[in-house]
Amino acid sequence: MALNKANITWSCKQITKMAGNGTFSFDNIIQRSYVWEQTRKSNLIHSLIEGYPVPPFYAKKVDGRTYDFLDGKQRINAIRGFIENEYYLIGVPEITYTDAEGNEQTEWLEGKYFKDLPEELQDAIKDYHLTIYYYEDITPEQVRILFAKLNNGKPLSTKERNIANCVDIITVSDIGKHELFQNTMTEKALATRKQLPIIMKVWMMLNEDIDDVSFESKVFNEVMQETKMSDAERDEVVSVLDKIYAIYNALEEYDNAKVAKAVRKKMVSETHMISLVPWIKQAIDEEISDKLMGDFMVELFRNGVIVSDAYSDACKGGSAKNTNVKRRHEEIKKVWDRFFDDVDLTAVDEHEDTDDEEVEKSDIEKYDGIPSDFMNEPEEADM
Repeated sequence: MALNKANITWSCKQITKMAGNGTFSFDNIIQRSYVWEQTRKSNLIHSLIEGYPVPPFYAKKVDGRTYDFLDGKQRINAIRGFIENEYYLIGVPEITYTDAEGNEQTEWLEGKYFKDLPEELQDAIKDYHLTIYYYEDITPEQVRILFAKLNNGKPLSTKERNIANCVDIITVSDIGKHELFQNTMTEKALATRKQLPIIMKVWMMLNEDIDDVSFESKVFNEVMQETKMSDAERDEVVSVLDKIYAIYNALEEYDNAKVAKAVRKKMVSETHMISLVPWIKQAIDEEISDKLMGDFMVELFRNGVIVSDAYSDACKGGSAKNTNVKRRHEEIKKVWDRFFDDVDLTAVDEHEDTDDEEVEKSDIEKYDGIPSDFMNEPEEADM
């Protein structure tokens, strides 16, 4: 079905006002966060002053009055920000213009805020008209394709390209709202939708043989572009995220707060969390309690080298390679087998609801020898 496209023209002054009153939004699932540096913003403002062409904007029209922008977020932010005196110009040349009395004037723009410019230059910016193409009744799949076409050749990051090309972006974005991500990721990470590629990696760990799993770009890009989750697969991914978050919360009750804080941080970092997925699934299948899994996490991450030297090495350069994915899996298995060989799951289950403090404080919680550098260990490279 052909896209239903129309266009409208607004001045920079209008766009600034509309951006502040809710007429514009940038909430669609593929928009990038604000990434333009001050020099690029300044060059755009210089183009407006000099009258150079600015590419059109593209938006989806929502509920008759709101425009959700698919392309142009950086430019709108740059225009609005300058007119509202949020930054000054850098890296731009002086310009020559004609003042209100018809005299030729030269103005040095470097270091100038909007309020510092002559009225004629302020008017040149505010009165500059921009073209917005907008689409009504556009489907999510058409939005994804349009975004990919608009950004063909633009310097998107690897994660941005993966998100733009994800064929199941609606499902993945919905899972991305999970409270695990909302409560453990920074605002910056959420703004860049860092959780979306992680979700697809969880899916891979659940649905591919560990001997085949690779997160290298050439492999992972193909998975993002071709994978559509079934309802059952989606539910399984969510159940794993639920379990991880439940374990994360259970660790709040651990008797050594310093260790618990460090372990919680480790277990939700990307490489560790993805590596743990098969074992989280096994814990779900075997109905292992969140508390006991919290004890396992402490055992897993209690040494300064994180599990073992081999595991630590597999988290550094080349961590996305299949050889390192398998190595981390093998090292976790060693700890898993040793830990659960020493634990009587029946006994643990029997005393979970008791009030006897001596029973609740099992031997597996009483760890000694936590090295002093545990909290200061450098983070591993993301896959």
